[in-house]
Amino acid sequence: MSEQPMRIAVSIKDRAAQQNVSNLFISAGASVQVCDDAAAILEVADDLQAIVLGLSAAPEKTFDALVVLRQHLANIPIFVVHDAAGERHAKRATRFGATLVISQELLPQRIGRLLQKLAPKRAPEPAPAIRAPGWVGAKADSAYEIQSMDLGAWLSIPGNRRLLGMEEPTAGGATPDASPAQRPEPPGTERTREGLGVAAAPAVGAPPTGRTEQAPDGLGDGPREQSGAQNAAILEAHLQREKHLHELEHKMRERLQAELRQELTQRITASEANMQDQLAEVLAEVRRDSAAAIRRVYLTLVALVALLALAGGGLALAWRLGVW
Repeated sequence: MSEQPMRIAVSIKDRAAQQNVSNLFISAGASVQVCDDAAAILEVADDLQAIVLGLSAAPEKTFDALVVLRQHLANIPIFVVHDAAGERHAKRATRFGATLVISQELLPQRIGRLLQKLAPKRAPEPAPAIRAPGWVGAKADSAYEIQSMDLGAWLSIPGNRRLLGMEEPTAGGATPDASPAQRPEPPGTERTREGLGVAAAPAVGAPPTGRTEQAPDGLGDGPREQSGAQNAAILEAHLQREKHLHELEHKMRERLQAELRQELTQRITASEANMQDQLAEVLAEVRRDSAAAIRRVYLTLVALVALLALAGGGLALAWRLGVW
């Protein structure tokens, strides 16, 4: 069954800002209801998860809408989106009941987090029923389906006596070559007697050995082996998970290092290109200054040569005229 999108009422006087904010919420998966004022918002308040108001240089209408909405809708979040002119009124909007005051520039980065906070939290799914192993005692939990029977009834099942190293009864109901006094006792009898403080009576005709008869070896090894196998499997799963996390961390570190190297390389390349451009500009300016200086020196030398030529010509003329 698909979930219904969150319905959000948007009331912003600036049409361009209203369209921008509405498109942001729609692209994030929400259903937007555009309203003109607080009265229009109250008409559709039953299906709303949040309200978005605009805050500009003239905030009085926004404050009036906040007061009216908080009187009727105390539990619905009200987000106030402000522009550069309305930033100085952000604290007043919070005092009038705004849940969050955010700028239009930061809204695209934080809209996903806002919708996640508005989404209803799902109830945790019930844990699956776990069957208890055969050696665990019965519990009151309905998930455990353990059936118990009397030891005598269990021994009466053909083949169970051989599992305990006992002889099967004959057709008459008694074991061959065994009297009632020599009939082996069921496992656990010695423990029961020890718990009650009653000493075990030796069998008739059996030499006193000073030891009590015990169950055959390996009777209780099955549960222990299964429990050990389960513990080993759990430990192996944890080790595999730690190994996987270590590999992911290593890959993430390598990727970050590669991205860092690439970023540094790009910045160094850009810096070198910028330095080369600046150096070329400086060299060009130096060349221009040198050329200008050379031209000035050349013109000065030409002027000096011309003056000397004029002076020499004047002296020669004066010499010829006898003035000198």
